Amino acid sequence: MAKAWVEDLWHKKTGAPSERCRQHKSPKPYRSSVHGQGARWQVRGYDDEGGRLPKENYEAYEDAATRAENLSGNVRSGKHRQEQTGRITLERYIWDVYWPNVQLPPGQRERKEQLIRSCILAYPIGHLELAGIGPEELNAWKTALRSQVGVNSVRRSWYALSKVLQGAFEAGRIDRNPCRGLDSARPPKEPPSNKHAWSSQRVREVRQALPPRWRVTDDLGFGGGLRQGEAFGVSPEDFDFETGHLSVVRQLQSYSGRMWFKLPKEDKTRRFPIPAALCRSVKDHMEQFPPVKVTLPWVRSEDPEVPWDELPRVTVELLVVTAYGNPVTAREWNRDVWKPSLEQAGVLKRLYREDGTPRKAWEDPEGGNTYHVLRDTFASVHLAAGETPATVAAWMGDTVETVYRYYAHWIRELSGAGLRTMDQWLGSPS
Repeated sequence: MAKAWVEDLWHKKTGAPSERCRQHKSPKPYRSSVHGQGARWQVRGYDDEGGRLPKENYEAYEDAATRAENLSGNVRSGKHRQEQTGRITLERYIWDVYWPNVQLPPGQRERKEQLIRSCILAYPIGHLELAGIGPEELNAWKTALRSQVGVNSVRRSWYALSKVLQGAFEAGRIDRNPCRGLDSARPPKEPPSNKHAWSSQRVREVRQALPPRWRVTDDLGFGGGLRQGEAFGVSPEDFDFETGHLSVVRQLQSYSGRMWFKLPKEDKTRRFPIPAALCRSVKDHMEQFPPVKVTLPWVRSEDPEVPWDELPRVTVELLVVTAYGNPVTAREWNRDVWKPSLEQAGVLKRLYREDGTPRKAWEDPEGGNTYHVLRDTFASVHLAAGETPATVAAWMGDTVETVYRYYAHWIRELSGAGLRTMDQWLGSPS
């Protein structure tokens, strides 16, 4: 059975007559070799498995006795183990315990690791012990981080740290996750959505500014509401030109020189009607720029840790490829195609060096003018025209909650037809 007790370091039970202590009252009548030096009282003990507990020294007997009593209870309840395992620093816990067991798809793993390194462990909170992280430490870290990055980055970092600490809590290392459930320590509020839609004129101007090979990407984003990876991973086989439908069954991803196919976001495939103009655009594109078959690995979200060389390969005939017949890398395409085209259309402003030479960097005065704005415009057009949020959500591969959250300001005002019908029902004779 676990037990803790107090030892008198200044005295011992046996000794020479000259060592008898006449200064202190103690069950041990003789002076020890450390008599009068340092703290007198030491708490000792062992746990249920017979392991010795760390020794702790105290100046006052009352403090030592209280600690021994509490420690005995903590050992029996398991809280002592929690105190001991919670003494590992956050940085050590992440790299030695948490991170080796995290399973994330390629790309997402690298991005999260970068977030942890730059937004969590680069700050003093990384050197604190798990048990020493509380509301004050979280708020100090949040304030320091907010001075360096935007609100959305702070929020992502907060939730990443919360997952780490939740793992420590569930493993019994700490008695609670300080990132959750406390009024005194919370992530910053989510800023208002910067979702905005382009006018039909701007859609046409940007499309005209894009090189001919890439104009179909404008049509896929605006006319089909595709995400960028879905647009780059679409195949002519996904189009049913007879019925005017598109099936979104994959996306193309790239990171650090690697490229792969995977299911659309949250593994949601979908089939929905598309405008005839989009069908014509795709057919015209295929005549001018024939599709190319590409073989790449396929990554499954349910098994993301399969070694790269062991991933299954799939061959897909891609609608959109480079002039060399290669699949499109989103980062390079954004830099070399999309942003220069937006600059030409007057949406972005190029930045220049001090010597007047142009940089491959642009200022976005309005904000939010990424490829995703075409998808936002797709949503705005359909909602403003009277399509239901449920229908638009199904076409976009989103939830109805997401549509209401980001696109509610485009939903057309109710016409009152339901109220008029209700009046007719209530006023009709029984």
